[in-house]
Amino acid sequence: MAQAKGDAALARTLRLALAGADGSGRLAAQVEKRLRTIGRSRGFIEWDKVRPLARELDSLRETIGGPLAATDARAAVTQMRLLLSLAENVFDRSDDGSGTLGEVFRKASYLRGQEAELVRTSLITQNKSLMRSNVSTPII
Repeated sequence: MAQAKGDAALARTLRLALAGADGSGRLAAQVEKRLRTIGRSRGFIEWDKVRPLARELDSLRETIGGPLAATDARAAVTQMRLLLSLAENVFDRSDDGSGTLGEVFRKASYLRGQEAELVRTSLITQNKSLMRSNVSTPII
């Protein structure tokens, strides 16, 4: 963490990695915190800041679609919805002539469909597990 003091992007990446090691609840909270911060921003995103923002959003997308989805599919779907809800704000505040930001949001849209399937599969597995644990021997 000492090396990250001068590099905010590195510090955020390290926080996400540490949160992922602690469990999905903390990881979901860190992802949500960063997404909400980006959503609250109002300043214009200069051309030289578009690529770093796109890299950060893509990293958050990968975190949501990877470690978070593997441990808590519902939280992953919630965070992916939050990420996708940022699109209008981000596009309004930037000139995405290169299409870099648009590509991140396209990838997020695709993953959202996959994560909905993850939640469905997770719920089916949980229900089957509950049904097995509730099976009791008949009383004669």
